[in-house]
Amino acid sequence: MQNCNKFFLIAFFLGIILTTGCINTGVDQSLDPDIPITTPASTQPGAVITTSPPSFTFTRQMLTMTNGSYTINATFPRVSGELPVYSLQKPNFTKAWVKTLAEDLGMSPDIIESDNGFSVNSSDIGKYYFYIRKDTGEISFQNFSGRSGQPQPPTQAISDANNFLNKHGIMPADAYEPVVNYNGGQSISPSGKPQIDWQTSVINYKRKINGLPVYGAAAKLEVELDSNGNIIGIHKNWPEYQINKTSIAKSPEMAFFDSENYINTHGLYWNAFPFWPEKIVIHQIGFVYVQGIRNESGYLKPAYVFWGDGIQGDKSDRFSSAIIVSAIDGDPECRI
Repeated sequence: MQNCNKFFLIAFFLGIILTTGCINTGVDQSLDPDIPITTPASTQPGAVITTSPPSFTFTRQMLTMTNGSYTINATFPRVSGELPVYSLQKPNFTKAWVKTLAEDLGMSPDIIESDNGFSVNSSDIGKYYFYIRKDTGEISFQNFSGRSGQPQPPTQAISDANNFLNKHGIMPADAYEPVVNYNGGQSISPSGKPQIDWQTSVINYKRKINGLPVYGAAAKLEVELDSNGNIIGIHKNWPEYQINKTSIAKSPEMAFFDSENYINTHGLYWNAFPFWPEKIVIHQIGFVYVQGIRNESGYLKPAYVFWGDGIQGDKSDRFSSAIIVSAIDGDPECRI
């Protein structure tokens, strides 16, 4: 059993590395625990705030405690003041705007509108994937024949992506630190060695709210470019928001107990298989915003993120799946 658990942890960790090679779907752990903390930002396009968020401050402290098989030994942010919780806002895309975007991406401007969103017409099916959701504003686009050649220099790729997003009004004001990764295809050469046939640049953007990173689904912006700087892929899930309420922050100690209760019940997961390490040691704590789940999916909420080690016998493996715990007092939500 110990070897199986170790295998699950290692395989999960490798899966995270392979996924994030092209797509950054989570919080950059280098931001924690020393993430920059600022006072709430002023209203700006792409981050709609209808009332001024309340003031809150963070004080870094050391927390060392053990409860059963769970130990925490890390600095953490002690929150003073009230934290804003945000509701996600429905976008207001017009058909004229969508037609202009589609045409600039090489498609026919004769797009199809339904109650739920916008999509390509029959003449472009098979050549492109294009869909914009009316409820969330999520944009998905892929040019299936656009992957060829070699990538641009990183600075040029970022510049071309920024220019396109700004031109069409879809560059978020709260985006920062674009990162360049690469998609690629390879084949086997006549000598039997693998060779790279093509590579494209993939620009991933990060998001902050009130100086805090946004974790997961509500901070997805990825732009893919070919060797000539043409946009051949877009995936944007970056909803606008407005303040909904304020909340007293849950203490890190209580968040720690909530995470312990959750793991005792659900375990840690790898490919839907649960496993329960003999011990868990938390050695890094971050503070972020996350999109709620289930009936809370329409909100951005503050949360603690725990990273640590799952231990079996005298062996330990870092578990890369973050333990996310709501930072709202009285909210027991946890997830892996």
